[in-house]
Amino acid sequence: MHNEIDFSQNDIQAQQNKERYELKQISMSTAFICLVMLAINFVLSICAVSIVKIFNSKILAVLLTGIITLCSVFLPTIIGSHFFGGIKPLVKRGQKKQRNIIDDVLMIVFGFGACVAINYITGILSSIFPFLGKPNGAVSYGNEPFTIGLTVLVFAILPAVCEEFAFRGVIMGIFGKYGDRFAIIVSAFIFGMLHSSFITMIFAFCSGIVFGLIRKNSGSLVPSMIVHFLNNLISVIMACLDNESGIEFYYIVIFVSAVMLMFSFFLIYKRNSGFFSLGGSNCSLSEKDMFRTAFLSCPSMLAFIVISGVIMIL
Repeated sequence: MHNEIDFSQNDIQAQQNKERYELKQISMSTAFICLVMLAINFVLSICAVSIVKIFNSKILAVLLTGIITLCSVFLPTIIGSHFFGGIKPLVKRGQKKQRNIIDDVLMIVFGFGACVAINYITGILSSIFPFLGKPNGAVSYGNEPFTIGLTVLVFAILPAVCEEFAFRGVIMGIFGKYGDRFAIIVSAFIFGMLHSSFITMIFAFCSGIVFGLIRKNSGSLVPSMIVHFLNNLISVIMACLDNESGIEFYYIVIFVSAVMLMFSFFLIYKRNSGFFSLGGSNCSLSEKDMFRTAFLSCPSMLAFIVISGVIMIL
């Protein structure tokens, strides 16, 4: 009997070592993709600044921003996904078999309200601790219909599509087999670390949790893309308004979104859709062990975190 117990314990230990090794490899590859994102963004941003100084064109500045988003987020994700079996299996991993349009609408309303609330809270933190943030957000390039449309495309639509595809689609899919909660938190953390300041990192991480919940429950990237777009659109609209109008608009958005948040939360809870219930993992590792393996035992992930932190400080 004693030998049988020892044999069983050895099997469990061997399985856990195997799972740690696989998770570490996945984490290393994901971190490498993120480091490539940072490198491409850094190089192209320097080139874009030089080009804009030469031609002094506002429209060119907007177009170059869009190109940077595509090249630094979308392309590395497309290329990197092939190391994990391709895009389609990752994006489809964990999808629900049936869709419900009412639930999707409620999730979009809830997500928008939650993001506005998170933005308001991080705004308060930024005013209390100004060293945590730095100038960020959409920039107004004029009030002509063409430039407004181009600004909405580049600063609202393009980031929403590319970032949701990358983080809630591919990266969340990569870690999906380790459980919904683990995948959502990891993808949100990586998403947050790719932002330029500590305050935007906090906002991106918290909103990334919301996007992840929506993506998990809807079984589609479209609802989280819509919420992400609406959140970005608020920044674009405020950038196009003067200070007084922008403040009035912001407080209107806060009031409306607070009502939407409470109303949608009540309906989601009443419908018992399981929005906040997350599936577990078939992995034998504990969640604490998974986080330790994915972050602390992975040199490339540690390098990504350190480099991102330095960028936030600078």
